[in-house]
Amino acid sequence: MPCIFLIRDNGIVTFFGKNTLAHTIKLSVLINAVNNFDFEINPGFWTLYDIGSITDVKKIFVFLDDVKIKEYDFTTQKLIDKHRENNKTVNK
Repeated sequence: MPCIFLIRDNGIVTFFGKNTLAHTIKLSVLINAVNNFDFEINPGFWTLYDIGSITDVKKIFVFLDDVKIKEYDFTTQKLIDKHRENNKTVNK
C-alpha cells in the first residue's frame, strides 16, 4: 500500500504517501465524498499532508492511478480506536 493515514494525538488525520516504484504515481484521496486531494509522488519520494480533524473526516477513499485501492471508515469511535492501534507511530 503506497499510503497510510495516521490519527495523531491532537485529533488531526494525516496522510502519508510513499512511492517505492520506478515511476511517478498519482494518488487521489476523497474525503466524505466531497473533498478531493491529489498527490503526484516521484520515485523514491514521499509526502505528508494533514487532511482534517477526525471529528470531520468520516470516510476516506484512496485511488491509485484512478483505481480505488482502499477505503477507510471513521464513523464510530470503535473504528477510530482500531485504526489508531493498527497505524500508530512510536516516539523513541
